[in-house]
Amino acid sequence: MLATEIAELWPAQAYVLPTESAILSRPDRLARSLDGSSTDAHDSAGLMRTLGRIIEGRAVDVGEYSWELGARVRVVAAPILGDADLLIVDGSISTVRPFLDYCDVAVALSPANFDEWLSRAVDRDVRDRSWSRSDAIVQNRTKAQSVDDQMSRLGSHPSYYKVVLTRYDGLDWAGTVA
Repeated sequence: MLATEIAELWPAQAYVLPTESAILSRPDRLARSLDGSSTDAHDSAGLMRTLGRIIEGRAVDVGEYSWELGARVRVVAAPILGDADLLIVDGSISTVRPFLDYCDVAVALSPANFDEWLSRAVDRDVRDRSWSRSDAIVQNRTKAQSVDDQMSRLGSHPSYYKVVLTRYDGLDWAGTVA
């Protein structure tokens, strides 16, 4: 949501490249005990090729993923971006290398209140994605660990800023801006 809001405010063209465009299908992730935020749950090489083509201003098709169906549902053309345009790579794996090396700004967020986030995330997955409650709990707990691992690898640097965003969903999101 934050990525979309930033894109809407950008004065030129902005494109949000969702990292789930390179995610494995839900059955494949479950068979490998992977959550949707795990770097191993993505075709990282394919995502890097897509990212490279967009940065180079070349045409590229991007998979559109359905969280409800747990699979890619169609392919859409990414826009060709100019010098004044903005590319946002949306997803927690964008905060790890090699993706991070291509970013001018990276925002890594995790919920400030884990229990409140977990409750809402489980409810969302049961309601919107037709997951069982037990699967939603396991997947979201695993996702939280993956995101924590990724944020710890982001590390720290004097130019990084710690931020807390309060969103209209009522949750505080703590994070790092690199």
